[in-house]
Amino acid sequence: MIDEKSGMAAVGNLDSFIKFRAAKAMGDAATAGAEGGAGSGMGLGLGAGLGMLIPSMLLSGQQKGEASGAKPTVQCPKCHSQIDPNARFCPMCGHQLLVVNKCIKCGKDLPVEAKFCMVCGAKVERAVDRCPNCGKEALPGAIYCNFCGEKIAQD
Repeated sequence: MIDEKSGMAAVGNLDSFIKFRAAKAMGDAATAGAEGGAGSGMGLGLGAGLGMLIPSMLLSGQQKGEASGAKPTVQCPKCHSQIDPNARFCPMCGHQLLVVNKCIKCGKDLPVEAKFCMVCGAKVERAVDRCPNCGKEALPGAIYCNFCGEKIAQD
């Protein structure tokens, strides 16, 4: 006789395993009930009823779990895939979701290091904020310097 773990590995999927367990329960009920007439019929009927009831219970439980456990998503502006709202890049197309710089002429998202727009060719002009303490270039909209931590004067 196969033990439970080996039986699950041999069966492969949950539906087949449930059918296997129901058949085994009916067989056990039939052999145990060979001595009593009414009890064996009840055990056999119970096994058949559970064989039909358990899969529907499992299926409805999975559907409820899927509905309540759904994670919030956002749509990628380029490929329209549903992605995690905390993602910085789309895992499907690689589009950068964190916008640091935009073209003032056409509105296209640009990389930080871009000097010209990749779509319209317009020169990217941005005011460069520098840290008053260390003199290094600060990120656009930064309140504190990324290098020394000094507060940057806001315009």
